[in-house]
Amino acid sequence: MAQVDSCTVDLPFDILPMIFKHLSTPDIRSCALANKEYYAAALPSLWSHVNVSIRYLPSLVSRGVLLALDT
Repeated sequence: MAQVDSCTVDLPFDILPMIFKHLSTPDIRSCALANKEYYAAALPSLWSHVNVSIRYLPSLVSRGVLLALDT
């Protein structure tokens, strides 16, 4: 079986969030898919700015989802 070289750099976990601060959201999402360590480090950056679209608002209202969130 051929040996596969890793394309990820072995960086200390504490450094990763500092790097992710300088990346765009799509780039952070891509990094999160690299491995479990990158995923764990990327989550806070991904959840720091949540975009909510009103495109789905009528559907949520009709299903009563927003009423459940109001309590």
